[in-house]
Amino acid sequence: MNSTKLRLASAAATVAAVVCGVLVAAGLDPYGVPFALTVVCGLSATYTASELLMRLVERLGTVTYACRVEDCTFKAELKAGSAVDHRRWQEAAAAHPAHVLRRP
Repeated sequence: MNSTKLRLASAAATVAAVVCGVLVAAGLDPYGVPFALTVVCGLSATYTASELLMRLVERLGTVTYACRVEDCTFKAELKAGSAVDHRRWQEAAAAHPAHVLRRP
């Protein structure tokens, strides 16, 4: 995913998190919840939604290369690399000499 798409996804995630916080605060208003508590709950919902959505956006921009040998745990995650970097890690995952196997 290129940087423009990541920026757009980050902006959309931020807007969605703010909307989530506003909806939570608006949902508490009819119940007579004190204003300070309503604000705190709205901000908490905004922060939680923001963290979740930003992690998802980060995962969209990450490519994972893993060894194909059964039970080998070698894995490389690459963020914002060039084509050369992607090819290098793809080859490293396919032909790394030390297979780290899970123990039963």
